[in-house]
Amino acid sequence: MKQLILFCSILVLFSCGNSDLIMTTPNPNTGYPYTVALEKENGEIITSNTLLKAKPTVVLFWMTTCGPCKREIKALSQKVPQWKTEMDFDIVLVSRDFPKNHSRVWELKNQGTWPFETFIDKERVFGEDMPGALNGLPQLFLYNEKGDIIYNTRKYRPGDEDKLYNELKKLIG
Repeated sequence: MKQLILFCSILVLFSCGNSDLIMTTPNPNTGYPYTVALEKENGEIITSNTLLKAKPTVVLFWMTTCGPCKREIKALSQKVPQWKTEMDFDIVLVSRDFPKNHSRVWELKNQGTWPFETFIDKERVFGEDMPGALNGLPQLFLYNEKGDIIYNTRKYRPGDEDKLYNELKKLIG
């Protein structure tokens, strides 16, 4: 019984603590090409529709506190440069970190361990448009040139990057 009361109390506190964020966050348009504000390292704000160009694009949603996210980024960093010699596609990372970890995103990026464009979804609203509301990270989406989601993974298991490669080959040839 004590556990049930504790769980309900935490649930109420969490709900109340985030109600302002939910009410004040702008609602991006639903569907491709999306218009979510994303921050670059230099502080410039762009909209997500500029990332999803007229070619296949991989978008990986991640957080600095997520071990599987960092493992997937590392695995992709080791393979994507070779893939790009075979196929024309883009890959971008979108951090869903909370504000206290935003500087950590750029610290990790500047270690030079990944060659991908990186952005922060500062308002954490991209999930409103994505299937499953980005529940569980990392999440990777492969879009075709029309903006259709061709492939999606949630969480990361070693070998997932090879499945992505196969999907890219099927899509691009």
